[in-house]
Amino acid sequence: MRTSEAHEAIARGLQIAGLLVFVVGLYLARDILIPIALGILVAFVLNPFVGRLQRWGLSNTTAVLTTASLVFILVGVFITSIGSSVSGLSDELPKYRTEMKKKVEDARSLMGKLGKRFQDLSISDSELDASKSASGGSEPQDADPERDDDGKNGHGKGKNDGSSPTNPLFVVQKENVGLNLQSWAGSAAALLGPIGTAGLVIVFALFALLYRDDLRDRVVSVIARGNYVVTTEALNEASHRIGKFLIAQLLLNCTYGVTFALALMAIGYFFTDQGWFPYVAVLGTMAGLVRFIPYVGPLIGAGLPLAWTA
Repeated sequence: MRTSEAHEAIARGLQIAGLLVFVVGLYLARDILIPIALGILVAFVLNPFVGRLQRWGLSNTTAVLTTASLVFILVGVFITSIGSSVSGLSDELPKYRTEMKKKVEDARSLMGKLGKRFQDLSISDSELDASKSASGGSEPQDADPERDDDGKNGHGKGKNDGSSPTNPLFVVQKENVGLNLQSWAGSAAALLGPIGTAGLVIVFALFALLYRDDLRDRVVSVIARGNYVVTTEALNEASHRIGKFLIAQLLLNCTYGVTFALALMAIGYFFTDQGWFPYVAVLGTMAGLVRFIPYVGPLIGAGLPLAWTA
């Protein structure tokens, strides 16, 4: 009995260790696994269009390249159309950043005041009397940290303002900062990182579309266990359903983004003094993109215009 319990404990320990190794491996290989996953999703989305072109008589390579070219053209036109709005938004980001920082500080101050109110309400009268008797009725002196030993205000004369030899003026010499190679490298990495990820996604998606039949056969040979026909039909059905779901989700999110932008245009036209709402196209695009996030995505998209209105 003890031997079986020891074996079960060892087996559980090995399972936990294997799970930890698997999670660590996924974390270390995230730079490659994330583009592969996104490329497979893109391939699922484009697979019905490639299949439709093939049924029209085009070869596999021609259908894949035609679909990819159309997608690149549509994405390029869309980016070009909202490029001016994105440029204007980037120029005004410092102003909105200051406003958002002020709003966050106001919210923190309000929460601190509310917490202090609740804390004061939780103190009973007996505790207040005990604190008064312990203090002896004496009030603490109001010590001003801004005053020096002579009682003069630190912001006026008498404290390192250069008015006398006893109060010299402090001067801090800054180093001459030239071109910082580290900052340039960080900026280049921040710019090239998303570009490299997008490139890997495109490469993996094209590879999956060009060799989808070969990949399907390899997967079938690994998991079929002799039932090749049933497994092939199951994979075809699964890929078809997943593709239809992703296309429906994409169309739904695009419709949501367009409706969101039109609603903002109507709000700006009827309820604002200037007669327009700023950056409607960018806000609609962001609302459509964040809607891919389950449950909280629509809430995030609806809260984005508050940065301009609140």
